[in-house]
Amino acid sequence: MCYTDMKFKEIQHECSRIMFLHYFQNIVTSDNVTEYTFEDTVWFRNKETKKEFLTEYKRNYQVHFDMRSKLAECECNLFKHSGIMCHHMIKLYNILGEEVPDRYIMRRWRKDVLRKHTHVKVAYHDPSKT
Repeated sequence: MCYTDMKFKEIQHECSRIMFLHYFQNIVTSDNVTEYTFEDTVWFRNKETKKEFLTEYKRNYQVHFDMRSKLAECECNLFKHSGIMCHHMIKLYNILGEEVPDRYIMRRWRKDVLRKHTHVKVAYHDPSKT
């Protein structure tokens, strides 16, 4: 596990949504780009309770996958918005049997990164140290 605890919970939440996702079709758009379509269940979030509920509505999402670079881009734009992979992209990498590129595990969400603020010495208890 390379994610921080909070981001790991968000990724787990996305993985749990894969159960409601259905692979629909794929279309080759160019030499190395393929467009995959997934049918997804629409979720509703209650503002007061902040709980999510399934609805009977369905929506299609397209994920473009570049065979050369092994990079995917989903039209839901969750990765661009929050920095974590959406369940559409996770499902696609699972279907293709590809390993997720390091590009999708952002440096700021990693546990194993040495952060500069941890090297700063602070003199809370000993005023002779600065």
